[in-house]
Amino acid sequence: MPNSDPSLPDTVPIMESAPEWAKPRHSVELNTIFLGGLLLLAMLAVFYAAAEIALPTVLALLLSLVFQPVLRALEHPLPL
Repeated sequence: MPNSDPSLPDTVPIMESAPEWAKPRHSVELNTIFLGGLLLLAMLAVFYAAAEIALPTVLALLLSLVFQPVLRALEHPLPL
């Protein structure tokens, strides 16, 4: 459907050069991907080694939080 107003153009002019923010960025280098993979492997190794210390500690804290109300109730029973 053509434009009914003769003073307005039917098409929009195309920009000759895109602004800086619209230009495509450089692709990711292969070294960056390999370094990310090495970091992931190193983190998994550290977590595997720390599991022997961290898992019992977290479990102990969790159990103490769960059983604290039970122990408090056993130490101070409610009067009948």
